[in-house]
Amino acid sequence: MTPHGLNLSDSIGIYANHIATGSAEWNGAWEDFKVSVNIHDDFAIELFNHLQKKRINSNLILPFGERPAPLGWSEVKNILLCFVVVFQLFSELKGTFVSSSR
Repeated sequence: MTPHGLNLSDSIGIYANHIATGSAEWNGAWEDFKVSVNIHDDFAIELFNHLQKKRINSNLILPFGERPAPLGWSEVKNILLCFVVVFQLFSELKGTFVSSSR
């Protein structure tokens, strides 16, 4: 998905480097919510190649050198939400309940 900090006209952006980092900071709040995620770059390239074969506009996003790809507040929020949902589903599958007070 194309991050909010980058603009691609009528195209899907796919990060294809090893790591992405950012914070949920917005209007001076939420700056303590930070993430650093590893990216499976081989899978990203396979996804890009698949989209190209299907003639779906897409681009690889590769920051210069070994710099992490930038994540904006929306991407960080979605990553955090994804972890909460996956953790909740995993907990339910294991027969335990995860309290919202944790």
